[in-house]
Amino acid sequence: MSSSPALQLPRSGSRDWFLRDSQWNDAHWILVPTSAVFKDRPAAIHWDFSLPNGVRFTHPRHASLLESAKQHVAEFRVGSTISRSGCACTSLIMYFQYLRTFIRWMIEERLTRFADVDAASIAEYARRVRRRRGRAGGTIGREALRNHYCVLIGLYRHRLKVRDALQVHPFPGLSARSATAHRSDEGTPMRYTPDVVAIPLIQRAIEFIEVCTLPLLAAREKSLQAYIKARRSGATRRCARSAALASLRLITIDTPQGRRQLDSHRSLSMLIDLLYGACFVVISYLVGPRVSEILQLKAGCMHPFDDPASDFAPKVATIIGTIYKAESYHGRRHQWIAPLPAVYAVTVLEALSAPHRESVRVTFSCRWR
Repeated sequence: MSSSPALQLPRSGSRDWFLRDSQWNDAHWILVPTSAVFKDRPAAIHWDFSLPNGVRFTHPRHASLLESAKQHVAEFRVGSTISRSGCACTSLIMYFQYLRTFIRWMIEERLTRFADVDAASIAEYARRVRRRRGRAGGTIGREALRNHYCVLIGLYRHRLKVRDALQVHPFPGLSARSATAHRSDEGTPMRYTPDVVAIPLIQRAIEFIEVCTLPLLAAREKSLQAYIKARRSGATRRCARSAALASLRLITIDTPQGRRQLDSHRSLSMLIDLLYGACFVVISYLVGPRVSEILQLKAGCMHPFDDPASDFAPKVATIIGTIYKAESYHGRRHQWIAPLPAVYAVTVLEALSAPHRESVRVTFSCRWR
């Protein structure tokens, strides 16, 4: 079995093996995707970020530090401080962002080499990091603080491979997790949706799906058929759109907020977008997959629970998808237990996407004839 891009080792003599459409000395690095999720939108690292001294990090005066920073990022790619295997490109972006914070602090302190940062300076930087403010206004949470510490420890662990590296362990005898546990305050807790918001949100989403799905699908189909009929009779695209709009204006949709007339294509599109959003809310809150995992679900992903020895089978439905977190390039098959509202939400998404899937199928078959 061939190794996945996420676990590939660097090719001999090539230090930019993990880059795509870019080279080592470029100011912008385009990373080779380590997951199929990001194959069409690869992550990028921008080395020309601004510094407190008013210049960009790519300025010639910082050439030596820039080269060292790139070498450290490459070491993070080969093997992260959390896992022995190579880290994902998204994790590499995270390491770079925390490294960028450290580099900016170094410039403020007039430090030009990682090796010049002593134990007292590291302690001062750690104190500053602990006082940083998060988006919610309080100090940063444990996870963000641990990531800052992981980068510092990585800069020390790379000292045998990168000439310019930290020469003292930032937290002697402690891991990043242990050092984080020693902070003097709890910081900002991990963000979550309070029950007073989550419960009404889920209830309203389920209600919207139940009330609006069939009328919206019927309205979309009626508008489409009116457009097709007009085009087949020889009408221009503009006249066909007018015919479709005329058919829409005859339709009134019952919504949880009252009756709503479809007076334009935009009004139909907005309600369909709300339907997509309601389905996303139901699946994400009641099932629990990540955003990327929801976006990668395929038509026909609903299956009965496939464990004959379980008391649940075949009464429980499951959603079959793929987990990409810390897995190979193509991910790993996974099944989530799905309650009835989530099952219905998936069927609604399949119905909404059916015309798009058919269009892609026809386009693909015509291209290969």
